[in-house]
Amino acid sequence: AADPADFVAAVDGRIAAMARAHSLLAVSGWAGVDLRRMATDELAAWDQGNRVLLSGPAIAVRAEAAQAVSLALHELTTNAAKYGALSTPGGTLSLDWRVGDGHLHLDWRERGGPPLAGPPTSRGFGTELLHGTVTRQLGGELTQTWNPAGLDCALILPPDTWEAGEIAVSSHRSSHTSAGQSPGYSRPPAPAGRGHHPSCGG
Repeated sequence: AADPADFVAAVDGRIAAMARAHSLLAVSGWAGVDLRRMATDELAAWDQGNRVLLSGPAIAVRAEAAQAVSLALHELTTNAAKYGALSTPGGTLSLDWRVGDGHLHLDWRERGGPPLAGPPTSRGFGTELLHGTVTRQLGGELTQTWNPAGLDCALILPPDTWEAGEIAVSSHRSSHTSAGQSPGYSRPPAPAGRGHHPSCGG
């Protein structure tokens, strides 16, 4: 950001996103972070009047990937709030996720924001950070499509960044992990093999 105040706000927002992931990890005893909870926390400020819809199975983001996934969601949310669907009162956002071919697929879809003429002529720092976080840090893939009606963004995360199922929280624990406890996952059998998945480009 050119303005120093904007730059400070952007940095603060990114630090806050990673801090939220850290707090959720502490609550789970570093077993992982529930994806729905992570997305809900990031989008809470805009989830009014059914503007935000989250849909998908129980997924636990692995501890080592949690801050990176949280940062990616933060960059998408910030962009939507500045330029996309969350920048206008009538805009809506949906985030759907599913497991396929051993990978986690996330589909981010914005509608009702300012009309888009096409992709931006250059990448800003936030977009570069988003791509670097998904492709280099997480080893995933990212595609952004600037439709006239709104941005579509598809992320594919490899199997070493997540697990299917909910994080099991002991009934002995309210908001913090008791000493000596190491809660695990309650999950169905893992998807069969990594398989092939389409390239996202980007």
